[in-house]
Amino acid sequence: RSAGPVLVRPSDETIDSTAPNHSEGAQFIVDASRRLSSPSRPLAVVTGGRLTDLADAYLIDHTVPERVVVVAALGTDSTDGAEMGIPNGEYDTWADVIVAQKFRYVQVNAYYRQADDVTYDLASRLPANAFTSWIRSKKDTVYADDPLTSDQVAVLAVAIPSYVSAVVRATTTGEPGLSAA
Repeated sequence: RSAGPVLVRPSDETIDSTAPNHSEGAQFIVDASRRLSSPSRPLAVVTGGRLTDLADAYLIDHTVPERVVVVAALGTDSTDGAEMGIPNGEYDTWADVIVAQKFRYVQVNAYYRQADDVTYDLASRLPANAFTSWIRSKKDTVYADDPLTSDQVAVLAVAIPSYVSAVVRATTTGEPGLSAA
């Protein structure tokens, strides 16, 4: 993750006219894809947030999509298949357009109760350290306000194949909101 600003949609609305940010995260993706991918084993970039760094990586090096598969937890199911919107897809809609049109892209739409990941009983049995204190503080604040989450589901879909219960193949049909059918 980097602190690169959202991408600016050019007035001609042409992806390749977009000025790259040259963010640290984008450069990491470019470098990692060169080092780690092969034609039969692309680098999987898994994200639970905005797609700015991925789009920026494409703008820096147009060959990145040949080496990368994007797995993202953003947006929702729709009657047309899926939509790249809330949650997380609304933060840089131009980056969404770039990634959807230029990359092999997998969108994961799922929600679960993250408060159940570490129960209060389990938290009380964990070692006394900074990490456990952080977990306890999250349970008392974030979990209470937002019991359902989607940010981690992309990692779950990649790491635990049985987590995926259904697959719908879709193509982009437009934007904003980037509905897919």
